[in-house]
Amino acid sequence: MSSDEVIGVLRSCYNSINGRSTVTYQGHELILLAQEGVFLELAFLISEEICKLDPVDSPDPPARGGDTRQHVVDLVKKRGYLLPFTCSPKALESTQNRQAVLYQLLVDLETVRLMTGQQLRDELSIAVDHSLFMREVEPMVHALARATKAKQGGDPVDLVRSIASGTLTPAQNTDLLLPTWELSDKQVQAVNDLVATLNKEYSVRREVLMRRLDVTIQAFLKSQKAEKQMEDVTKIIARVTDWRDNLADAHVSIWSALAADRGLLRHEKISSRFAVKSAVKGVIIGGVPDRGGVLEGYTVDDIYKDVVKANVQLAQKDTGGGKGKGAAMAAAVKKNREAMDGPGHGC
Repeated sequence: MSSDEVIGVLRSCYNSINGRSTVTYQGHELILLAQEGVFLELAFLISEEICKLDPVDSPDPPARGGDTRQHVVDLVKKRGYLLPFTCSPKALESTQNRQAVLYQLLVDLETVRLMTGQQLRDELSIAVDHSLFMREVEPMVHALARATKAKQGGDPVDLVRSIASGTLTPAQNTDLLLPTWELSDKQVQAVNDLVATLNKEYSVRREVLMRRLDVTIQAFLKSQKAEKQMEDVTKIIARVTDWRDNLADAHVSIWSALAADRGLLRHEKISSRFAVKSAVKGVIIGGVPDRGGVLEGYTVDDIYKDVVKANVQLAQKDTGGGKGKGAAMAAAVKKNREAMDGPGHGC
């Protein structure tokens, strides 16, 4: 399950969230939707519609002000969602688990709508408790304040304003390629364009490698040994699939350029960095007889004839000459060679 897939289902279910069109949502914004405050409100509205449209196979609709987290757990169990973890209030503290549950809720909602032919809403209005976000970003804000020597203490929002009015101290790591940031807006845009192109190219390369991985897995599944241990093989493939989905897209950013150091300019052989010690590699092959490279009976004259023939054919192809012209050209080449080599050639 990729982030773009979750966003795609979200677009199918809703036209807008808080007045913003869901078409404008990007894959990386799933992180924001999976934050605790937003997720609980989203889960409440989605599960409410599912329970009302399909009450037979659902628990009672959630009550405003109730324990939404526990209701989501009950809904997951009642409707039999397939998740890579055991759903519980504790498990929903993980952002990654909340993303998986959100995906299942959205798919279930769209399915229920298709089956019942009904839809309660196509727009969402979410009241977000910003204090939840502030608790998560506060450690980062204080770290930035120390880096900029901004005034410590007070409300995190005021601290952010103080940071914005200051300047970052020069980087202590003098090995960075860009220890200071002095690019203009136009140059920043050019870097961002290069980053987007790089991500696109490497995403395609990764997709090719992932397809090869799929083929390899299919080849393993054809083995008779795999049939005897199918349960273990299935678990391994499930882990591989989860890892593959998380790495499907390249995520290079402008911050990757800022973090680049001079180590990128040092080119080392892969074999020297990842040397593998092996008894086989320690074997030194002694001298071997010279087997030559010419077939028995294949003389120098034969080689020359084949070269002339190839040259004539190429010349005919380039000039469009006919058979007679090709023969004349071969004769001219032969005469020219005899003149250069002198008498006695081929003896």
